[in-house]
Amino acid sequence: GHGHGHGREEQGVDESHAHASFASLGIEVDGAVDLEALKAWLRSVVEKHGDSLVRVKGVLRTAGSSARVIVQGVGGHIEVNEEAEQPAASGATARSRLVFIGRFAGAALREELRAGFLGTVASAQDPASQAAKM
Repeated sequence: GHGHGHGREEQGVDESHAHASFASLGIEVDGAVDLEALKAWLRSVVEKHGDSLVRVKGVLRTAGSSARVIVQGVGGHIEVNEEAEQPAASGATARSRLVFIGRFAGAALREELRAGFLGTVASAQDPASQAAKM
């Protein structure tokens, strides 16, 4: 074995011919998101850009809850599921991460997605410091 086994599970996916045009965009924010704001934003993303998105996945923390929220989407259908509450590991900061996989024609869509995701971060955390990161 030369370690060729990597990515074996990818083989069944019939996307290899189109893969060249796919890009992945990962967005990570410090802090918890407002779940309702996030759901509304994801709906609007699907309405506007559903044709461009292949997959969406993410693990989020939400304001006022220790539960992780799992986001999984394929095509124009995105599910948002809360896991059972788990106390955050001591010293673990709340981080929320989303990954979009799709055909991103240019930087504009990436910026729109990034700004939109940042916009769902629960505003309990000093909004001024969020703005300063731009």
